[in-house]
Amino acid sequence: MRIASQTMLAWSPNGQFRAAILVVWSLLIFTSSHLAAADMVPEGDSSREARKQIVQSLPLQRLNSQAAKKVRGVIQNPSFYRRMPTQQIECDPQMFSFLVRRPEVMVNIWEIMGITKVTARRLNQYSFLANDGVGTNCRCDLLYGDKNLHIYYGDGTYDGNMAPRRVTGRCVCVLRSLNGQDADGRSTMTGTMDVFLKLDNFGADLLTRTIGPFVGKTADHNFVETAKFMSQISRVCRQSPNAAQGLAMKLDNIDQS
Repeated sequence: MRIASQTMLAWSPNGQFRAAILVVWSLLIFTSSHLAAADMVPEGDSSREARKQIVQSLPLQRLNSQAAKKVRGVIQNPSFYRRMPTQQIECDPQMFSFLVRRPEVMVNIWEIMGITKVTARRLNQYSFLANDGVGTNCRCDLLYGDKNLHIYYGDGTYDGNMAPRRVTGRCVCVLRSLNGQDADGRSTMTGTMDVFLKLDNFGADLLTRTIGPFVGKTADHNFVETAKFMSQISRVCRQSPNAAQGLAMKLDNIDQS
């Protein structure tokens, strides 16, 4: 299905200048750093070749002119670009799509577990507000979504004690996914996410370009851990539906639907 742009989505760097990466998945990436200790994970790709390939493949002609202009403003000369390592997880396709389009559900689960300061509040079908608890505020919009592709756009601010003045930035996240089956016939999802970050402040832009390789490794790890957590949620719903229903009834920061 095609999803029309509502307004702007937002995101910016956190207090330690790790990439403020998006959007639904940006939000998920940041939060998931609390889920597990650092493990060895495959490295992503920040090469010009990878960036050129994804830019050329984006269906910008399917967006309205205003949305397409905003996306181009970020992807043409980003302060930071990263393609996260492709992940294949056991996950029901409908559950995968639901969590990608409703990240506030996962955030609320983390809140109940007491492992995040991030909050997310749904505004409408395609938009939500997010706050990381340490100075980042953002508005997130899903610009486009179908069963294999989701595009988020972000526009947010950081105003915490790790920066001498307010930092503003914009972000585009592109999530490509394919569903399949494993050897036991269980549903799997294979996902790859490309992230573009554009900072408006010259100093922050220069710093982000300089430390990009180090930021990329952290983002890789957090993306992998987020994918694992999505798989765990799907597995609980399949194996223990009553437990999943009990968890759903405890969620207190999402709408009833």
